[in-house]
Amino acid sequence: MKKSRMNPESLFYIVSITGIVIMFGMLMISKGKVMYVMGYGESLSCDFWNHIRRLLQYDDLYGNLKDADAIFPPLAYCFLQLFAQCLRHFDSSVDIATTGYGILLFCMYLIIFAALFIMVLNYSYGSKSKVRHMILPFIFLFSYPFWGCAFERGNPVIYAMLFLFIGLMGRNHTNKIIREIAMICVAFAAGFKLYSALFGLLWIKERKYKDTLRLLLYGVLAFFAPFVFFGGINGIIDYIGTFTRYMTKEMYSQTSILGNCITLFGEHGKNIGRAMVCLWILWVVFKVFSTRGGWKTIALLTSTHTILLAESYVYTYVFIAIPCVLFLNEINKQEKYRTMDYVYAVLFAGVFTIPPFVNIQSGVLVGIYVCWIGMLVLISLEEIVKIMKRGRRQ
Repeated sequence: MKKSRMNPESLFYIVSITGIVIMFGMLMISKGKVMYVMGYGESLSCDFWNHIRRLLQYDDLYGNLKDADAIFPPLAYCFLQLFAQCLRHFDSSVDIATTGYGILLFCMYLIIFAALFIMVLNYSYGSKSKVRHMILPFIFLFSYPFWGCAFERGNPVIYAMLFLFIGLMGRNHTNKIIREIAMICVAFAAGFKLYSALFGLLWIKERKYKDTLRLLLYGVLAFFAPFVFFGGINGIIDYIGTFTRYMTKEMYSQTSILGNCITLFGEHGKNIGRAMVCLWILWVVFKVFSTRGGWKTIALLTSTHTILLAESYVYTYVFIAIPCVLFLNEINKQEKYRTMDYVYAVLFAGVFTIPPFVNIQSGVLVGIYVCWIGMLVLISLEEIVKIMKRGRRQ
C-alpha cells in the first residue's frame, strides 16, 4: 500500500482524539460518575500522600514491622523527600492531602512531570508536523493510564517512565556525554522501579560491554547509595524484610498474568500463572537477543513492567508511551504500510483512549488490558512466523 493521507499514524490520532472526546462526553452525561469506571475511585492520590506521610512520621522508614507498604527503593523516597520537606511545618493531626497548600504541592509534583515529559516528547517524536507535536502530549496526559490511574494515585511510576524514556532516546546518540546521561537515567529509572533494570539487556545485546559495566555501576549506586539516608546497612536489611512482608500479602492485579490466571482457575491459577510468567520472560529475552530491535522489542520489554508483576496495576501502562512513540517514528520513515501497521495503530490508541464502557475489579478497564495483551500476542505471533520461515529456508 502506497503512502496516503490515511496512514497508520493518522489513524492513531483519529482514534485517540475520538476516544478522548467520547470520554469527556461520558463525564458530562454521567455527571462525573464515569470517573469510578476510569480509575480506582477517590483515593486522594494515596500513592503520593501515603508515602509522604511515612517520610514525615517515621524515623525508621523500612524498619516499621507494622507497615509492609514502604516498598519503594530509597531513591524514590529521596525524591519524595523534596516534597515532604516543604510540609514539615504542618501539625501531624492535619490531613495534609486535603489542605490548599497540600493540593498545590501535589499540583507542582504533576506539573514538573508534565513539563519534562513534553520536552522529552518534543525531542524524541520524529514527526515534521507541529500540530501533531502539540496533540501527542495531550493524548498521553489525558489518557486513562496517565490521568485516570497514575495521576489519580500520584504514583512515582511517572518519573520512572520519564527517566527510562530519556535513557532509551539517548542511548545511541552521537554525543558521548548524552549517551552517558542516558545510562544514568536508566539507572535512575531502576532506582524508582526496580524492573526498569531489565532494559539493560539492550546494552548487552548490542555488545556494548564497557557501557554495560558502567550502567551496572550506576544502577548499583542508584539503588544502594540512597540507603545512607534511610538506615545504611540496617536499612538495606529492613528493606528486604519489608519487601518480603509485602509479597506475602498476595495482592493480584487484574492487569497481570498471575491475577488473571487466579481469576480464571482459582488456586490452581497461581502455578499456571507463574509458569506463564517464566515462559514470557524467556520469550522476551530471546526476542531481545534474536532481532535487531525496534519498537516491538521495546514493547515486549515494556510488558515486563505491566503484566508480569502480580502487583502491577494500570498506572504502569504509562510505560507504553515509549514503544508508542517509537512505533510512530518508524511509521514516519516507511514508504509502504502493512495491514498490521494499521492494527497496531488502533491498538495503541485503544490502550490510551478506549472509552470506558466495561470495567472489572477496582475500575480496571477491560478494553485497555485487551488492547495491550492483543498487541503483545500479535507481535509474538508475527515473530514466531518469521522464525518458522527462517527455519524452512535453512
